[in-house]
Amino acid sequence: MICSTSALRTSYNVILGIGSFLYVIYGIPQLVFLIRKKKTEGIALSSFWIFYTASIFYAALGFFTANDLLVYSEFIAAIIFGAQMFLIVKYLPKEALNKLKRDLAYFFIILYIIIDLVLAILNAVKVLGTDQEISNGSVIITGEIAANIAPILSTIAFLPQVIKGIKTKSLFKQPFSFVFLTFFSGLIWIVAWSLAIAWYSVFNRNLVNTYIINLVYQFISNIITGTQFSVWLHQSLKTKQFHWI
Repeated sequence: MICSTSALRTSYNVILGIGSFLYVIYGIPQLVFLIRKKKTEGIALSSFWIFYTASIFYAALGFFTANDLLVYSEFIAAIIFGAQMFLIVKYLPKEALNKLKRDLAYFFIILYIIIDLVLAILNAVKVLGTDQEISNGSVIITGEIAANIAPILSTIAFLPQVIKGIKTKSLFKQPFSFVFLTFFSGLIWIVAWSLAIAWYSVFNRNLVNTYIINLVYQFISNIITGTQFSVWLHQSLKTKQFHWI
């Protein structure tokens, strides 16, 4: 029993680590693409704002479940996606975004990074204890609320992007590395949440429902990102244009 639970925890940590790493890096291709091209063609701003907002709730989920990797990866991702959002806002045409909206966007980019930083610091000092110690009803409920909001946002985030890409036939202009990693990392998270359910079913059943919620929404999210990848592939093959990074 000890051996099997140890293997389960190790597997969970490894998969969670891979998922966190992919989550951090899959904003990089889009960031590099923006730096190189200085254009926002094929980008639906609403998709990136929704996804960026989801990262705040995932950081909160990590904090209220004392999930170290989730909290810290979200903080690093907030910096990378913050830089990405900054460039998207900067390179959007003036007619698409006036000065007031542009300044507000910059403000919220900084605010999101600060919120993630605060959550990372609070988690580091373990103000809520470890993941096996959490039993406070308010903390558990707050974690479940974050577990509902975060995956809903990440699930619907790329709908505007997919819809715009289909309508304007411009999705192929996005880099392959970004579109593929968005889908592939979701598969990794499905495995991670499944292992989390198995682990906490043994060691802290208070957190099981939280991870079940995440798993359900992750399946739905992957249907959307899978559709995005399929449309990207179809358009790229049809136009014979492949933007790898």
